Amino acid sequence: MQRLIQMLSALAALALPWCLLAGPARADNPCRQSVVIYLDVSGSMYEQGYMSTPAWSKGRKVTLMENTVHFLETQLLAADSLALRPGDTLTLRGFYSKVDNLAGPIRDYNPGLHAAAIASEAKDRLDFNRDGQYDLADALPQANPKGRENAFLAPRPEARPDRQGAGRDYVLETDFVNVVEDMVNKFRETPLGSGGPQGYEKLVFIILTDGGQENLATQELFKQKIREAGELMKARLDEGMVQVHFFGVVATNRGAYLRLHHRQDVSFDFKEHLHATLGQVDMAAASLDQINAILAQRAERIEIEQAPEPRYKYPEPPAAGEPRPAASASGTIVAPLNLVNHSCRGLTLQEVRCVIYRSPGAVGKAAGPPAGRTPLDNFVYPAGRALGGRASINYFDNLEVSYQRHLEPGRYQLDLVPVSKELGQGARKTVDLEVPQPPAPPEEPFDLPVYLLGLAVLAGLAGLVWHFTRKPGS
Repeated sequence: MQRLIQMLSALAALALPWCLLAGPARADNPCRQSVVIYLDVSGSMYEQGYMSTPAWSKGRKVTLMENTVHFLETQLLAADSLALRPGDTLTLRGFYSKVDNLAGPIRDYNPGLHAAAIASEAKDRLDFNRDGQYDLADALPQANPKGRENAFLAPRPEARPDRQGAGRDYVLETDFVNVVEDMVNKFRETPLGSGGPQGYEKLVFIILTDGGQENLATQELFKQKIREAGELMKARLDEGMVQVHFFGVVATNRGAYLRLHHRQDVSFDFKEHLHATLGQVDMAAASLDQINAILAQRAERIEIEQAPEPRYKYPEPPAAGEPRPAASASGTIVAPLNLVNHSCRGLTLQEVRCVIYRSPGAVGKAAGPPAGRTPLDNFVYPAGRALGGRASINYFDNLEVSYQRHLEPGRYQLDLVPVSKELGQGARKTVDLEVPQPPAPPEEPFDLPVYLLGLAVLAGLAGLVWHFTRKPGS
């Protein structure tokens, strides 16, 4: 019996690490994303000319590489970052002339537990000489007595005849061919929208680089590879299930990214073929708000699915005995909206913004361009309405927004824009508004006592006139 217990204990000990590793991947989380970050570890990230003294370094000059790793840990991977959410899977990859792993993958990501761990693992991989600094020069064979292999440098196809050191045996130019090929591999191995516990809602690629395509020998191959990647991922890119964010990194307005030749700049290739959002980030002063504003461009928001015909309500007529309002009294624009949240997670509708225009033509032409319209006013309706994610029963809602304004009879158009909390504006919805003629003023009611009093007054006046105008003796 004791031996059986020992065997079961041993089996449990062997199974525990597997359960810890595989358990989160099997968690039932329909909103889970796979986030892959590509970090440029090329030579210019360490150059003396691109060093800066950010506030966090307490007066110490740091390289762009160290600045970027700090930004990664404290901003991009923070709890409030839109880059990834708790429960996601995170992988950090490094690239120069080759791509290799820097940290992860971490499944069931928790910012409080894993942000610092990811940065620490990356620092360890980049500190080739174990001297507390990550400097690519340490990784070259002639400067690397400890013999740690640099997994981010590709050997040259053939030795250069004029080589003057072992470093010449390696390709020391940034090459995005391998980045694109790695992205394709990640796409093929990531189940998207499968509906099961192993599937992911999205595959998100984030590229942090200070350079471009430096390896001129593979420039045409890069163009071919990224075009093929766009064709392969097209359906998922159009659905938003694959997203790409490309960030050029600099430090206090210095960096190789600002000096790229147009042939080297690959950012627009990523935008054209992979629908990438583009941004430039100053690592010496980067903030989470800045990075979130760029990432929010691709985030789902609460949208206006339909906007049934709005109407204009004139003020209620005054009650009997009350004074009539001025002719220019404000009426009410009432716009019913059907709202929908296509996001996987719950969102809050912060407000609905409205701009009103005088219509240039007949009602029914709202889909036309805004040219020729005259803006009259803008309004904000504070909503504060929560909608669940698309898998919940309350992902759809009806809302009636209203704005006070006096309008003359005629044709108008409303531009209605929903604003999701922390994510900004959704798509604009343009609708027609017909303001009818105001209702006729109500007739004064018949007041019998006043009428009788009037008759009595008139009779009295008639009697007085008769008395003073009659002849004496008559």
